[in-house]
Amino acid sequence: MAMTHDYILEKDLEDHQAFFTFTGKFKNNPVIWHVHLVNQQINPENTTDQQYLKIFPSSNNEHMNAEIYLKILKIRPADILKSIIMLSQYKNLNIGTHYYGQSS
Repeated sequence: MAMTHDYILEKDLEDHQAFFTFTGKFKNNPVIWHVHLVNQQINPENTTDQQYLKIFPSSNNEHMNAEIYLKILKIRPADILKSIIMLSQYKNLNIGTHYYGQSS
């Protein structure tokens, strides 16, 4: 069975960041995800330069937010799809910051 990963770009895709939304799940509940995908050109609060996934609810709890930092040179549509798959298939996804990969 093929999986589709529909998303909406909230702003034009840039080389260094993407803002998009998609419908998914969090803790087995349906949610709208608002995602900010950034690369190594933008490095908010990441002093170790390690890749991370930061999950937090919106202030009114109407949707979930994700900030994903990847060590890539340019963000492409394929990176957006990989991010959606990661959020959709991450086991035991919890609120907070999750670091992965090796630190520099």
